[in-house]
Amino acid sequence: MVFSEKSKKFDITYNSMTLEFEFYTKEFIQKKLEELKEDKKISSFRCVNIPDKRTRFSEIKKEYTDEQGNEKYHFFSYIKFFEYDEKEYGLVGGKTNYPSPDIAFDYLKKRDNRIARKFLKDNKLKWSRKVIIVNHAPFLERKKDERQALFLESFLQREFNLFDS
Repeated sequence: MVFSEKSKKFDITYNSMTLEFEFYTKEFIQKKLEELKEDKKISSFRCVNIPDKRTRFSEIKKEYTDEQGNEKYHFFSYIKFFEYDEKEYGLVGGKTNYPSPDIAFDYLKKRDNRIARKFLKDNKLKWSRKVIIVNHAPFLERKKDERQALFLESFLQREFNLFDS
């Protein structure tokens, strides 16, 4: 494993193939998101804590309405992190919606083939309960809003080497 200030490389084995992946620190990702915000490529981003207990994500809705005053977006993109040596690294990029967000922190189930969860289980690592919510342009018609969140999800996955949710 090679270390730098902005990232760390990890070997990931999946179906007997091992490849090296570089994961970026939360601090590096936040710095890049701030640049995207200043360039008006994204509308806003915010780090929120998700409680350990199952919840209806009222915390996400509260964080959002506290910041925005009222709902301008239906969909948003997000980044989930894992913990390693007291640092947080980006692992998953996804898209969901404010009314019923489906951000899950469960671990690998018997028939689950998600690479991020297998990586965590194989290395006995834990999810961070911090999630970065990334908003795109406000006041879009719902279908365009969803498409823009999906486009942003793809960008975040490629920009920060994140797996699918």
